[in-house]
Amino acid sequence: MLDSQVLSVQNPELTLSTSATNMFNAMRLFHASQNGYMPEAFLNQRFVLVDPRDSGKAITVGPDPEPMPLAHRMENIMMCVGATCILQHDELAKQTFNGNARMHHADPDVRNMCTLLYLVRCAFAHDPLTPRWLIKPKLQNKKIVIPTLRLELDTTGLHGKHNILECVGGWYGMLALIDHAQKLILRHRTDPV
Repeated sequence: MLDSQVLSVQNPELTLSTSATNMFNAMRLFHASQNGYMPEAFLNQRFVLVDPRDSGKAITVGPDPEPMPLAHRMENIMMCVGATCILQHDELAKQTFNGNARMHHADPDVRNMCTLLYLVRCAFAHDPLTPRWLIKPKLQNKKIVIPTLRLELDTTGLHGKHNILECVGGWYGMLALIDHAQKLILRHRTDPV
């Protein structure tokens, strides 16, 4: 298991890279399941997980009693990993760009990236499997534009809706946002403006 001290604000490059790699791996699993490289039976295998502190204790993990379709299972995994990735990127953005001041940063690219990360983070944080927009009143009725991603989010009327992925350009948009955030955070940490 990776030492949690290695992944932190003291090592943002590794933290961001690990977080993004987890997202890529979840997408690889989804791609494999969609293209027949991973049969549905793979997720129905029974196995035993032994307590490393006491080999006499174990939990048997069996197949789901009422399994959902493989595509849904993989989408759920991607949602959970995506939530974790966005939470991690938002936390490092918060630490890098002075907490809540990040959403008022002088650089509009940083400001908009931080605001969008925060909004997506809030959507996932409260319900990772079915995220919904939880937009504070001061961020409602705003346009957030990230030209390099060709992304424009109008928050008008979004509060409470479940269309997060559609609004950010699907999984492609999520990855693009994560990549963009990673570049801005690391650039600012090595060359403060």
